[in-house]
Amino acid sequence: MKHTALILLVVLLLTACAQNQVTLTTEEKLAKADELFERGKYTRAAELYGDVYFERQSASSARALMRQADCYFKLNRFADARVSYQEFSESFPTHPEVGTAVFRYAVCLYE
Repeated sequence: MKHTALILLVVLLLTACAQNQVTLTTEEKLAKADELFERGKYTRAAELYGDVYFERQSASSARALMRQADCYFKLNRFADARVSYQEFSESFPTHPEVGTAVFRYAVCLYE
């Protein structure tokens, strides 16, 4: 009986903790990713930029994809950066930063 009560208590505590997660809006994720990028936390920033781009509900999708590629580039993850720069160039061919993306794509091929 004591074991059942203990298990029930643990399950209730875990359930209560799981419900306290905070869901960020797209703009909040982008702001947090920018903050992490500025602090040099490129791995976590890349994850958040990926989330923003994946949602594709924001006008910031292009910026998020470019910054995600920049994070990978700074982490020397050139294969990942190359894929992101290529996707940026193909998805947003008229964006003002497309020239930068194409150049960095070429650098990634060299590396």
